[in-house]
Amino acid sequence: MKMCASCDFPIVGLPFVWKDKEMCEDCFAVKEAVTEYNKTTEVIKEDNKRWIEHKAEKNRNKLKKKRGK
Repeated sequence: MKMCASCDFPIVGLPFVWKDKEMCEDCFAVKEAVTEYNKTTEVIKEDNKRWIEHKAEKNRNKLKKKRGK
């Protein structure tokens, strides 16, 4: 009987494969959810980075205008 690579319990039915590891359905579902969450947070981090850069550019422009007066 095959054992789950994540929880070490016997795999019932067909194993799910994630990065060359055979897992039970529950562990595979958790791994997929974590992977999706990480992708989502990376997008949010990238959006935040762009927003910060945009705000910094706006602030630089304001400062240039004040110095020019």
